[in-house]
Amino acid sequence: MGPVRQPLQLDRDKLEASFRGRSVALLPKEFALLDFLCRHESRSFSREQLLDAVWTMEAPVDRTVDDHIYRLRKKLALWETELGIETVRSVGYKFVYKKREASANPLLGLPAFNEDMRGVADTYLRYGRGDALLALYKNREMFGFDVDPGFGLLIRAMEGDVRFAVDPEAASLKDRAFLLLYLYQYLDPGGNRPFIEAALRDRTLPPVWQNELETMTIIHLLLEWEEYEEALLRLENRISEARERGWEGLFPYYANLRLAHALHAEGDEDCRLALQQAEEELRRYPYRREEGQFLLLKGLFVYSSDPAGGLANMEQGVAVLGQSQFVLHLLHGLHTILEFARQRGWDGVRRRFEGDWQRLIRSIGLDEFQDEMRRQLGEFFDEEAVL
Repeated sequence: MGPVRQPLQLDRDKLEASFRGRSVALLPKEFALLDFLCRHESRSFSREQLLDAVWTMEAPVDRTVDDHIYRLRKKLALWETELGIETVRSVGYKFVYKKREASANPLLGLPAFNEDMRGVADTYLRYGRGDALLALYKNREMFGFDVDPGFGLLIRAMEGDVRFAVDPEAASLKDRAFLLLYLYQYLDPGGNRPFIEAALRDRTLPPVWQNELETMTIIHLLLEWEEYEEALLRLENRISEARERGWEGLFPYYANLRLAHALHAEGDEDCRLALQQAEEELRRYPYRREEGQFLLLKGLFVYSSDPAGGLANMEQGVAVLGQSQFVLHLLHGLHTILEFARQRGWDGVRRRFEGDWQRLIRSIGLDEFQDEMRRQLGEFFDEEAVL
């Protein structure tokens, strides 16, 4: 006989949900929605039915149900292996208790095994296998993989989880600040620069994200700001460091950056040499993300002399980035293409990829949260002092 299922406890007076000795606080409408779904466990409801049941005699705005479901899922994530709110395709949502084995996976308690699994995750990350990385994360209990908070943040960033980036209940503003900076750059590059400069100057981000900004992201930003000499100096420093420390796996990434710099600031011969070097690195380290980025950069290089071939390379690069399921890299790739098209007056390129860009930012909700992103960045960096 299997273990007796313990139900989720809802305290209407305290507006709390409790399960297995832990509790989370809920807002009134979150509580009402969760209470309704729990009372009709395993039954599916459309958004309209949930609006009628929970927002009676009100006129809620679009996406009200989706926003509340999103917040509830974040709060119920404490118990996601045992219960949760599922999406029912073409219908809506339902609350379910999930099947649970009599005992937890014993591998979760083995440090050596967990270290091995982290090595597997790192390998997926290096090779641009976002699909495999995401599957590992979502099935971490089955695999015996104990996830640290930093890895969870990385997964959300990889998925382009814009709601997470602006949700105060998902993580602290400090933990979300880098992702806000990264995403806001695509919406308002000029307005974002003072915040970027404040982060570099005051070193206010968590160490892992501060390092990412100072060693990787800043080179892309300097290229956008047309500060080509500084970008090249920082890139050469990074390449030297990678060689000294034996970080050969970074070489394809840096080779693409070198090619991007050549496209921005150097002549055709330098571009050909950078293109050749990037191809050589990809043969040694066939990382999917870097392959996608290389293909679209190659397309930008050949477009002037061979428009059809250039477009084909760009399209292939975008397709590879999409297959990798690293949404932020796809976002960056499309942004790169459109910026080059704008600078060089390539109307055909702009028309070809503008639709892809608009569909992507709509699909991840990037266009919905521009004002909120700016407000939160202003709060974190003290906008009056920054500007």
